[in-house]
Amino acid sequence: MIRFAALLAPLLAFPLAAQDVPPAKPAWMERLEKASASKESWEARRKEIREQILVAAGLWPEFERPALKPVIFHLLEREGYSVEKVRLETLPGFHLTGNLYRPLGKKGPFPAVVSPHGHWGPGRFEDSKDCSIPGRSLTMARMGMLVFTYDMVGYGDLKQLPHQFSDTASGVGLLGLQLWNSLRAVDFVSSLPDVDPKRIGATGASGGGTQTFLLGAVDDRVTCAVPVNMVAAEFQGGCSCENAPVLRIGLNNVEIAAAMAPRPLMLVACTGDWTKDNPKLEAPAIQRAFAALGVEERFRCVQFNYGHNYNKDSREAVYAWMGRWLNGAPDAMSVPEPDFKAEKREDLAVFDPGHPAPPGTADAAGVAKALQEMVRAQLDALRPRDGESLKRFRELMAPALAHTFSARWPAPGEVEPLVESYEPGLSRLFLRPRGTTTPLEILQRDPPAKARGGRVTLLAVPRDREADPMVAALLRRDEAAVVLSLGAHRGEAAAGGVKQQRMAYGTTFFRTPLAWQVQDVLVALARLDARPDVKEIHLAGLGDAGPAVLLARALAKSGKIARTTVDATALDRVAAQPGAPRIDAARSAAILAAPGLLVLHGVPAGTDLEPVRAAYRAAGREEALLSLATGFDRLLEDK
Repeated sequence: MIRFAALLAPLLAFPLAAQDVPPAKPAWMERLEKASASKESWEARRKEIREQILVAAGLWPEFERPALKPVIFHLLEREGYSVEKVRLETLPGFHLTGNLYRPLGKKGPFPAVVSPHGHWGPGRFEDSKDCSIPGRSLTMARMGMLVFTYDMVGYGDLKQLPHQFSDTASGVGLLGLQLWNSLRAVDFVSSLPDVDPKRIGATGASGGGTQTFLLGAVDDRVTCAVPVNMVAAEFQGGCSCENAPVLRIGLNNVEIAAAMAPRPLMLVACTGDWTKDNPKLEAPAIQRAFAALGVEERFRCVQFNYGHNYNKDSREAVYAWMGRWLNGAPDAMSVPEPDFKAEKREDLAVFDPGHPAPPGTADAAGVAKALQEMVRAQLDALRPRDGESLKRFRELMAPALAHTFSARWPAPGEVEPLVESYEPGLSRLFLRPRGTTTPLEILQRDPPAKARGGRVTLLAVPRDREADPMVAALLRRDEAAVVLSLGAHRGEAAAGGVKQQRMAYGTTFFRTPLAWQVQDVLVALARLDARPDVKEIHLAGLGDAGPAVLLARALAKSGKIARTTVDATALDRVAAQPGAPRIDAARSAAILAAPGLLVLHGVPAGTDLEPVRAAYRAAGREEALLSLATGFDRLLEDK
C-alpha cells in the first residue's frame, strides 16, 4: 500500500505565510450566499433543507395525519383574554397537551401563534423573571392574537414518556416526535373557526427556539417566526430533542432559520449565551440573504445584555415583530408589556383527578408501535405497481436515500485529481472531492484504462480486499477496468477542534463509513460519466462494497450505467445506517435501479424481493432483475 502522506510531502514543502492566507469563510456562509443568488436557487435550497430535516426526523415520506380529536375545556375569562385547556391526539394513544389563549372583546378571525417552550423545569407553566410562557401568551392574546402553548415530551402534562424517545424501526426519535407535535399544533390552530390560517406565527426560546426554526423551515403555513436565544453557528443544541442523525451534515442552524425567507424572521439574542455573536456573525449573513431576495425589511436581529432567557425585554421585542407582521401594526422596536398575573398551575394543567389521561393512552412501546404501523402502511402503499406509482416512488424515495446517506451526485468540476503514482503494470490515482479531507483511491492498468468499445467496468472493493485474486484477474484480463478501493473514513469525525457537543451526537454532524462509501462510488461514477470516450459503464461491488454500490446506483445521475452487479451477502450493513429501516433502504435502492439491469449475487435466504420484482414489472423490464445464488466470483464469467 502506498503511503498517502509520503505522496503529499512535496506538495507541503512550501506552505504559504499565514498573513498571505485570507480568513476562510465558513462553509455555512458560503452555502447561504450561493443559495440566495436567485429566487430559484433559494427555493431549491429551501426544498433541500426541508427534505433533510424531515428525513432526519423520520417524517419523510410524510405521514397522513389522523384526526386530532381535540378536547377543549375549562374556560377562564380574564381582562382582554381567555384561557382554556387543550388535549390533542397526534398519534393513536399519544396526547399533546397545552393551553389556548384567545382575545376577548375583539372581532376575528385572528392570527394565531404556536408557542413551544424550552428546557425550563416547569415547561409551559414557567413564570419567572427569565421566562414567562403564560405572560407572553396572554399578552399576545390581549393584542389580538390567538396563542397555543404546548408541552415538550416529558414536560407539563405530557408525561406519557420521559424526555427521551428513540425508535430505530420507525426512524423517529425525540426530535421527530416533537416536530410532529409542532406540525399537528399548526393543524389544530389552523382548523379553529376564529383563526385566519394565512397568519400563523411561531416563537419559543432555547429548545423551544429549536422547535420554532425547525417548524418554520418545514411548514410554509408559518408566516412569521421568532426563535429566541438559540440560533448560532457553533452551538447547535445540547439535547436529543434538538439532534437527529444526518440533520446537520452540510447544514447548520443558521441556514435552517434563514429558510424562513422570504417570510418574516426575527432573531432575539443575548450576550450571556451562544447567541453572543449574532449581531456581528450570524445576523449579517442572514440579512444579506434576505436583501439578495429583495425582502431585507423582513429580517431583524435584536440583542440584550442578559443570560439565556425569554424575559420581558425579549418579549416586548417579539410583541412588536408579531404585531407588525401578523396584525398589521406599525413597525416598532418594542411594545410595552402590561402587568399580568399568570394562572395557577391547576387552572392550566390538562390532567388532574377530575380529568385523568384517557383510556388507551400509550406508553413509549405503544407510541413506537403506532409509528411502526404507520411506516409499514405507508411503505406498502408506496410500492410501485405500475408506471405512475414507480414515478411517485422515485420522487419520494430518491431524496429519502440521498439524505439518509448524505450522498449526492457531484457537480461538474467538483472532483479534482490529487496525486497519481505508478507501480509496475498498475496506476493508483487519488481523488479528493472539493471540501473534503479524505481522498479515495482508484486502481487501474498502467497506462490508465481506456474505454474498450466505449465500455468501462468500475469495480468497488473494500480496502482490505484490494489483493483479492479476482481484482488482479480483472485488471489483467480487462484493459477497460478500474477498481475503486473503499476505505472507512473513520478519521473524519475526530478532526481537530471538534466540539464536545458534536462528538456526543456524532451521526448528527458526520457521515457514517457506509455513507462515505456511497459518496465515493458516486464520485468515481461521475468521473467516468464525464469522459467522452465512455459510452457504457458496468458497475460492480464486491463484499462489503456491495451495499455502497447498490445505494449509489439508485442515486446516480448517469445514463451510461448499463449493468449493476452487487455482492448482496453484506446487505445487512444497510439496515444499520440510522434512518435506513424507516425507508427500507436496501429494497428501495434496488427498486430505484429499475429499469436498468441489476444482478444480485448471494442474496440471503428469506429475503423478500417481490417488491423489487413488482417494480421491474411496472417498468416493463422484469427480465432485467437477476437474483443469483452463486458467489460473486462469477463476475468475470458474466459478460
